[in-house]
Amino acid sequence: GDPNVDVSSITPIVGASASPIDSEFIRAIERVAHEFDPGVPVATTILTGWTESSLLRPLGIQAYGFEPYRLTPTETRRVHGDDERVSLTNIQRAQEIIYRLITTLAKKGDRHFFYN
Repeated sequence: GDPNVDVSSITPIVGASASPIDSEFIRAIERVAHEFDPGVPVATTILTGWTESSLLRPLGIQAYGFEPYRLTPTETRRVHGDDERVSLTNIQRAQEIIYRLITTLAKKGDRHFFYN
């Protein structure tokens, strides 16, 4: 209500978007995820928030969110909370998985992917 304060968005408003689920990127995520967690399904989600991916997809860049953590029920409740945190073990494990994913995709030689 302060007339001296002006609030404006610096991010363009973009509609909902999605990247294909039948792609080499998704197959690479599945292969790497199954190396670390055999038999665990890889599934898509619906994000109710905003992501930079919506700015990349119109440029022809496949963009996916991938969170390779093993969260306990307590950690799951902390997501975006006052005491949000992830264990050091989860961070180390995620780093190994993401590194493996990047090297797997790099071997394919395709540079049109973005991990968010």
